[in-house]
Amino acid sequence: MTVQLVEMKNPCQSCIIVSDLMISLFERIKPEYPDVDFVITIIEKPEDILKVKGLEVEIFPAILIDDEQITCGNILHRRQLKAYIDIRR
Repeated sequence: MTVQLVEMKNPCQSCIIVSDLMISLFERIKPEYPDVDFVITIIEKPEDILKVKGLEVEIFPAILIDDEQITCGNILHRRQLKAYIDIRR
């Protein structure tokens, strides 16, 4: 299973805050899910958005689980992300 955070290379200030919170969340729950790959994808140019499989809504940062977008621009609580992962296991 892969949990992927997708963000732009030069995000706005609010996107930086959300991304940092989500990266921190990834780091906190990673030890509980040793079989899950947590990946951060940084999009260099807007046209590269099309290369991200499963990305449907182009609001960043976005979180995808196994190529299925579950959020766009939202801050997930730890329980929410764990629930999304557990449902798909």
